[in-house]
Amino acid sequence: FIWKEFSVNYPFIMAINPHTELGYDRCFRLASYMTLIFLVNFGLFLGAIRTGYQPFGLPFHFYPMGMLLFGFLALLAPKGTFHFKSRRYFFSTLGRIVIAPFGPEVRFIDNYIADVLTSLAVFLR
Repeated sequence: FIWKEFSVNYPFIMAINPHTELGYDRCFRLASYMTLIFLVNFGLFLGAIRTGYQPFGLPFHFYPMGMLLFGFLALLAPKGTFHFKSRRYFFSTLGRIVIAPFGPEVRFIDNYIADVLTSLAVFLR
């Protein structure tokens, strides 16, 4: 959003196809859906822990596992669903990052995503 606001041509810089770009509006919508799913799951988890009530007959430790399962299924959804072209581009970028020490060229987007992932390592300690 900020790059569009200041007229930075980020699709050219990052070598992104503008026809398959997810866009900030759809990205925010997707983030809001995922946040809603997380909050409902977290509320069910807290309710199961504090009151002992199990609305679906599941023990409380199944709720975090269900959230992880939903995240993995969202990443591995079949072709044609859940923004497949954006996920394919992201996974191909991750593949190029993994083979970057052995490959012939590194693009700017690969360098940028690798830098973000490296910065996340400090956060995830």
